[in-house]
Amino acid sequence: MKALLPIDAANRGRGWRPGQNRSIINGILWRLRCGTPWRDVPPKYGNWYTI
Repeated sequence: MKALLPIDAANRGRGWRPGQNRSIINGILWRLRCGTPWRDVPPKYGNWYTI
């Protein structure tokens, strides 16, 4: 999975910092595991509309 989340500034282009990608993916996985609506995703994974 680490190969899918590039850390180098040259490889990442514009947009979010790579550190935030991990929390987004964890939020998606949490939602899939629990089967809850998107609005119920805990805030530690970011805003529900950005996941």
